[in-house]
Amino acid sequence: MQILLADAKLMHQSAERKPISVPLFQAEATMLAAEMSRMTADELQRQFDCGASAAEEARLRYARFATAKPMPAILAYNGQAYKHLLAH
Repeated sequence: MQILLADAKLMHQSAERKPISVPLFQAEATMLAAEMSRMTADELQRQFDCGASAAEEARLRYARFATAKPMPAILAYNGQAYKHLLAH
């Protein structure tokens, strides 16, 4: 069975738990984040169809991607569906 959840608008910067597995597509994610980090906030704003502050936040997140501590999405996102999963 597969379950797909949309991302949420808010993300936590850190989690108390450490990841217990390695992401299957880590190499691809790293490559895409590197490409996205070369975009300006204006370009990201157009790509994501979001506000200027969200685009700037995304730009900074992509810039820090390679050095960021890994965190499972279930712990990273802060949305209604994720709260009800009780992952913590």
